[in-house]
Amino acid sequence: MARQISADPNNGDLIQYYYKCRKEYKALVRKKNRTYKAKTLGTLLDMEHKNPKAFWSVIDRFRNCGNAGKEQANNIDPDIWRDHFKGLLSPATNPVSSMQQQGTSSQNYSRELDKPITMREIFKAIKTLKNNTSCGSDGIKNEMIKGCTCNSNMINCICKLFNMILTTGKFPTSWRDSTIIPIFKNGNPTDPNNYRGIAISSCLSKLFARVLNDRLEGVCNNHHIISDCQIGFRRGFRTTDHIYLIKSVIDKVVKKGKYLYVCFVDFSKAYDRIWREALFYKLECMGIKGDALCVLKDMYQTVNYSIKVNNGITDPIMSNLGLKQGCVLSPILFNLFINDIPDYFLKTGANTDPVFIGSRAINVIMYADDLVIMSMSNSGLQECLDRLHVYCDEWHITVNTEKKQIIIFNRGGKIRSCLMEAH
Repeated sequence: MARQISADPNNGDLIQYYYKCRKEYKALVRKKNRTYKAKTLGTLLDMEHKNPKAFWSVIDRFRNCGNAGKEQANNIDPDIWRDHFKGLLSPATNPVSSMQQQGTSSQNYSRELDKPITMREIFKAIKTLKNNTSCGSDGIKNEMIKGCTCNSNMINCICKLFNMILTTGKFPTSWRDSTIIPIFKNGNPTDPNNYRGIAISSCLSKLFARVLNDRLEGVCNNHHIISDCQIGFRRGFRTTDHIYLIKSVIDKVVKKGKYLYVCFVDFSKAYDRIWREALFYKLECMGIKGDALCVLKDMYQTVNYSIKVNNGITDPIMSNLGLKQGCVLSPILFNLFINDIPDYFLKTGANTDPVFIGSRAINVIMYADDLVIMSMSNSGLQECLDRLHVYCDEWHITVNTEKKQIIIFNRGGKIRSCLMEAH
């Protein structure tokens, strides 16, 4: 029709008919779009609880960043990828051994952690494995491991292998290697900083880590090792618990006509920057010793990462800092590493002016690497920030100052001027 109009531009009937067709076409496109969106929304609502993986797959397709991100990631030079992740996983400078001696705990939980691994523990861990996940270089997938549950001989072999690792304290060499796949987040797709690395490792090593994690969780829960101020990635807890606690404290303080000084703190690259030597020192001080600690130390003795790029895989990078990416043990190890923060604020001589919940004094609540520091006074909150600054210097943790916010709650809604130093 466009050619006809071009050949006969003065034909009014033809032009009128063209505009009519164009109008009908646009109306049809809008109708089809509405029908497609309604159908897709219905599918999403149905999949949200029945099939979460498919749900997020559709969401990613709507974001229209998955394939574009992959194409852009493949266009980034492999050497740039390697240098980028080397800076994250193996920085040029490592923390020096300047740990303040805390004293070794009289407790020793080796009997619970080092007892022989049973087939029942392995069956329990296998039940948590997810299907359709990537496998390590050994080619063993979770579906294969799940298939072993029908053969007691295979589970017995896995059980013997895990017990050998635990008693000898030697982590298999092939399990030390992981492959990082860069996943685009947002921003400039040619900037490696806008990608999140997903580590793919051996499924069998993850199963062993799951068994060890279950034991460590059991010891921490049974003996109340982890502070109640920390609820990140702990069974039986959720973020709304702390939200309710903060709301209750605010209401209680404001009702009395007082001020509540609150600072929200986030650690920068917290998991990637954990000082391993200090972590093992703290674990030993808590009473986590014996074969379990030896395995953990050997697990982190050599950690290698290769980056998957368009033309294959880069040369491995040896990581000498931080917790293992994608390891089920990483959350609880991080919680244990910063477990002494609440007590650090309430040391003898501290003037942190804490909030009292019943008879208990509290200055901080935590969800993994997110902290909410509270005080009843300006000077008390400043004292908390000063102590956090000293703590971070001592244990080589960095605060993300861009995400650090201070709020003062009061009845009238007016905030008094206060000056606090952000370290």
